Amino acid sequence: MISSARVFGKSLHWLAAGWTIAVVWLYAAQIQRGWLIDPLLPTNYHAETLLEGLLPAVVVEIMAIMSSLLTGPAPTRALERREWVHAFVWSLFPNVMVLYTVYLIVLGDL
Repeated sequence: MISSARVFGKSLHWLAAGWTIAVVWLYAAQIQRGWLIDPLLPTNYHAETLLEGLLPAVVVEIMAIMSSLLTGPAPTRALERREWVHAFVWSLFPNVMVLYTVYLIVLGDL
């Protein structure tokens, strides 16, 4: 039971990392597209994308930290590694879906 709770907390770390990568990718694409459309147009450099996008990632990361504080570390190093692998596998599909959504937003209308 406690091992599954530790894996859940570790999967939240992976989800926060995937979400952060997706937001940074979307932000970079918005900056690039803005420069391509009109390089002289004043812009706020899409700061709202970073703020609104990274805020959920920070909340998920805080939940992951709280979860790891409540459950504590695994009894052995091998079990700790295996839990990280399981957490990666559990969070793989949601992260792929988030990254694919950003891919469609960025490159879908080319």
